[in-house]
Amino acid sequence: MKFYLTVEPAEKIKKTFINLNVFYILDVPEIISNYNLDLSKPSNKFMVNQEIENRIKTQAKSKRLEGIIYINPNLNETICDHIFNLIKDLPKMENMVLLDDQYFPKLESMHHLFEEVLFFPSVRRVKILECKTLKPFLPKNETKDDDTLKQLKQLQKQYTYNNNKSLKK
Repeated sequence: MKFYLTVEPAEKIKKTFINLNVFYILDVPEIISNYNLDLSKPSNKFMVNQEIENRIKTQAKSKRLEGIIYINPNLNETICDHIFNLIKDLPKMENMVLLDDQYFPKLESMHHLFEEVLFFPSVRRVKILECKTLKPFLPKNETKDDDTLKQLKQLQKQYTYNNNKSLKK
């Protein structure tokens, strides 16, 4: 399961992709408007963040979903770091992917943070997996198995295995 991040509105996502029934769309502005809270108060920000984290954790357990699309018009590096730290321990999450516009990128300054950047199609509605991608960190001959989240999970498993092995001795 992949975690997609974008600043584009939900309407654009729904008009662009055809296979959204296998994705969970987490629209942050919609969550904020549903709670109708004043976000200048730290306690209200905390409540909204907890709700977002709970939804991510719940949907990451789903067997029918292929990914989560996180929509936040205020997306920045701090939010990306927080999300990465949240999903790195979720067993089904493979990778974080940035969704951006190819011709008028709004998040070009953040492309370097992601192993994969997916561009919105310009001509017709397509499946998310059919979109053009950019992998800023990977040489063209490397495979998707080199994703940071996968490597981190493998290291955690190895560390846990080695610790359990040393405790038995």
